[in-house]
This record gives sequence, structure tokens and C-alpha cells, in this order.
Amino acid sequence: MIRFVSARAVLACVILVAAACAPAEDTPLDASNEGDGGSNDPGGGGDAGPSSDPDRCAAPPCAEGDRCKDDVDCASGVCRERICMPASAGDGTQNAGETDVDCGGPPAGAPRCSDGKKCLAGSDCQSVSCSGGVCQPPTSGDGIKNGTETDIDCGGGAPTNARRCETGELCVETGDCDKVECAGGICQPPTKSDGIKNGTETDIDCGGGAPTNAARCASGKSCVETSDCDKVRCTDGLCQPATNGDGIKNGTESDVDCGGGAPTNAARCELDKTCDAHGDCASGACAIGGPKAGLCVPFKSCVTTGGGLSTCGRDDRERGGNTVAHESCCDVAPIAGGTVKLNRFAITAGRMRAFIERTGGNVRGYVQAAATKPAGWQSAWDVLVPSSVAEAEIMLGAYWNGAPNDPNQTAESPHSKRSCGNANYNGHTYWVSSETGQVYTRAELDPKVLNCVGWHLVNAFCAWDGGRMPTAAELRNAFTNGNTTTWPWGYAGSAYNGAYSSTAQDVRLNHRYNYGYPGATPATNRITWWLSPPGRFWQGWNANKIEIAGNVLEWTGDQPYNFAWNMSFENHEGTMNSGGDWRTPNDRSDVPNGYYALGARCAYP
Repeated sequence: MIRFVSARAVLACVILVAAACAPAEDTPLDASNEGDGGSNDPGGGGDAGPSSDPDRCAAPPCAEGDRCKDDVDCASGVCRERICMPASAGDGTQNAGETDVDCGGPPAGAPRCSDGKKCLAGSDCQSVSCSGGVCQPPTSGDGIKNGTETDIDCGGGAPTNARRCETGELCVETGDCDKVECAGGICQPPTKSDGIKNGTETDIDCGGGAPTNAARCASGKSCVETSDCDKVRCTDGLCQPATNGDGIKNGTESDVDCGGGAPTNAARCELDKTCDAHGDCASGACAIGGPKAGLCVPFKSCVTTGGGLSTCGRDDRERGGNTVAHESCCDVAPIAGGTVKLNRFAITAGRMRAFIERTGGNVRGYVQAAATKPAGWQSAWDVLVPSSVAEAEIMLGAYWNGAPNDPNQTAESPHSKRSCGNANYNGHTYWVSSETGQVYTRAELDPKVLNCVGWHLVNAFCAWDGGRMPTAAELRNAFTNGNTTTWPWGYAGSAYNGAYSSTAQDVRLNHRYNYGYPGATPATNRITWWLSPPGRFWQGWNANKIEIAGNVLEWTGDQPYNFAWNMSFENHEGTMNSGGDWRTPNDRSDVPNGYYALGARCAYP
């Protein structure tokens, strides 16, 4: 009977391609030779011939496209609909170098194997991790970029839930990075504007130091120490609101815990503290110019540089010399035997102008306000100080017609000032904007000593400037160096001691028309030409450098209208042994509000 080659035999032939496929007992035998087993009949033994099965190729293993009965017939191992097909990644057979069914290995298009499938290398696996011939699940510590990781063991999420990537590692989005921004597929270095709390920052883009060197944190932001915060304290891990007792210049403060307004509402600053405006200072004086610009100074009337504010002291050019040593016209020095200090120089026209400008001319409002009313001020005096700039110019100008305290208004003497007009041998040093007949400019007059000023206006000025009017005794103390000398220049060791003649000019004081400026001669004989800026006669200063003698007589604070005989440019003599009342004798009773040879200075505690 006819026998067929078994499937096992065919598989053996596929495996042993080099050997002929020789059937044994399955080979068809001639009936006549069936029993002898050793016949030399050509069909009885040896190599098999071509297949006679019409469903198989002539010589299995069959090539692609040949007929086949099952997979083992085909060299590709894939028989579909009795035709040998090429090996492919989806044929359900491990073939063509695949490490497991339809995955792994080198065939083009073969997918990587899932976890648990066989593998030879990490490249065979979806996880890129092959261990013990089996694809392993991805982990956050396998040293491989797998799962959803964006770089080796970092970034992404499940299944590895790896750490966030460091600067320089690969990323897809900022969430892949460890507190830095993802840009261009790379985790960037931390910066102070990336919207992330990173580097040494204590809150988002603030606090800390290198590498971001971010801004200091605002109130309410997280901090580690006070230096992390923007001029506020760090307490309990938070930058606190600014307060007026935190020891830090913050809020609107101009210096540490002083000046400014809301939110700290700090106290006013003491002297030499930083200020931005006059209101920052307890003295009400923030220097705008000069060596202490931007600092609180004692006196409101000398907060800027310029005429009558910083032009006092020595200036020999005005008398033919060369040396110049200007000083603040508000400078003070002590008198002997106490704590009281006097202005070293008499009040200038420029200092009075600062008072009028700062108050808007409303000196009356200043003395009437409870917070600023000078000590000992009487309400009856209110009308004797101005309530406007226009009134101030009347009270400091040529005349004051109809003055309320003038007891002797007559057609002959209708004004309450003496020798303050613009006629020959008259003149006031306060420049008046609307006055005709003035021959000197404001710039020329402001540095000069103030004259033609009433006692009550001086009282208000000294209070506003932080002091008071000095007593006659205090002026006498300065004049005599604590009652130890006859003249200011008579102190031991002075290079300018010597005899004094009341009838001759003396370089130590402006006493007999010793001074003239500007120009070589007075314009139309105006008396203001002879009045000097305070401090010019430095050889006559006392032991504490107070210029107390000459130039103008001075009001005192003992009682209204009292003045001191401290000598003047007009040859007024005096040894300061007694004071005087400007209203007596009778020829001065109608001029209680000023005289061209009468000025003042202030005293300070």
C-alpha cells in the first residue's frame, strides 16, 4: 500500500537541510519485494525523490509562495491557506530572529516585547530592561530611560514615578524638572524670574542668595531669616509687615523707624537722620543742599544753600582780600557757664525769607495753632505778625502805615518804622517783590543781616526755628566771654586783642561804616550798602566764634521791644552793661516795629 512521510520526518528534514529526506518503512514498496527487505529495486531505498503530494512543494522546506499543508512545510514557518508566507511581526509565530512570539529581535517592524516576554537584550523590551532572558518592568532605579521617564530614571510619571530631573537633563514639560523650568526639551538652571521657588529661594522668585540672587521677599512671603525679606523682619518663617519698631528702614520711613507716614506711621527723625522731606524730621528741617543734604538739621531757616543761608562767615573778597570761608548762617555756639547756645551770626534777610515762604506768609496762623504757639505768646500780639506774604512784605519793608501797635500815628510820622524807606540814607535789607525804588537785588540783599524787623516777628521766627529770643544777660555773656573780658576779642590767647577806639574804624567789627557792598560806593547813598552779611568781621568773634559786636543792635526776649546795645554799623556805642526799651525815649514811641540798625539772633536750649 502507499505510505506518506510523517510530519515529524518532514520537520526533521527542515532542521537537517543538508541531509536527504529518505523514507524508511513509509516509503512505497513494490508488492513483489515486500517481504525480502533487501531488494536492490531502484525504488526500494536511498534518498527520497520529489514530493508527489500536490499540496506540498516538491522539496520541503518550501519557499515563500510554494504550496504547503502546515507551518512545518515552510522555511518561514508560516503556512497560510496552503501557501508559504513571509515571516512577519504579526504572524503569531516566533520566527525570523524574534525573541518571543511576534516581538523582540532584529526583524524590521517587530515591536518590543512587553514585561515577562523572552529577550536577549534590553532593546528587545518595551521597558528596555532585559534580565535573566525576560523583559523586566521599568523602575525608577534601573539606570534606563523607560516608562514615561524623560531622561534616565527621572521625569514623567507612572509607572516608574521617578524623581524630577535636574538642570541639564531631558524633559517634556516643566513638571518633569526638579523646581526648574523646562525649555527646549532641557531642564534649565534656576532663575529669579522663572515663577518657581528654586535655588536657595525661600519663596517663588524671592529670598535666598546664589544661584538666582532673587529679590527680597515681600510681607507674607516665606523666609528663613530677615535677610530674605524686603526690609521687614522674618518671624516664624514669614516676612512680617513693616512696623515702626522693627529696627529696619521700611514702609515709607526715611531712616530706621522714623520719618515717612503710613504704613508704619513712625516718629519724626532726630538730627542727622536721613530725611526725604521736612516732615520727616522732629525739627521740621530736612537739609536740601549743603554738606548735610538729605539729613535732619536743627534749623528750618537754613535747609538749602544760597543767599543768607550758607553765606555767613569770612569772605575777605568784599574788603579787598582773597580768603573765603563761608558757613551756615544757622550755626550755633555755646555761651560760657551753661548749656544755652546762640546763633553765631545775626539773622539774615535770607533766613527770614525762608520763614515767610515756608509758612506762606501766614505767621499769624502759626502762632495761633496750639501745637506751634510760642511759649509766652499773648493773643494780643497776633495782629503784629503777618497772615499773608503781602502783609509780611509790609512788616519787613519800607513802612508799616497804620500799624496796630503804633501809639503815635501822625501826618508827620504815619508809619511805625524808623529809617527803613528807600530814600537816601534809609533802607531795609528784606527784598520786597512789589516795592518800587529798590536798587539792590534779592541775591544781593538776602545774605545781609536782617534789619527793620519787629520784635514780635522775631519772637515767632525763633520759635519756628526751634529756639527762642535770647535774654540780654545771654547776649552780654557772649559779648564778654562769660563776664571775663570787656570786648568779645579780649579773651586770653586771642591774636586780635588790643585797644579799641569808638571814634575810629576797627577791622574787628562793622562799627563806623567799615563795610560796603556791592560796588565801590553805595547806590544813591542807600544805607543798606553799609550793612554786612553776618560773620564778615572774623577778627572780632568771641572765644566761641560768635560774632556778637557790631553790624546791628539786637532785640532781646526779656520783654517786648527790649534790645541790647551791642554796637552797630552806625557807630552805636555800647558795652552791654544795660539793655533798652525801643519805645523810650519819646522820639521812638511811634516806631516800635523796626529800625535800620536793629536786628536779632536766636537762642537754643
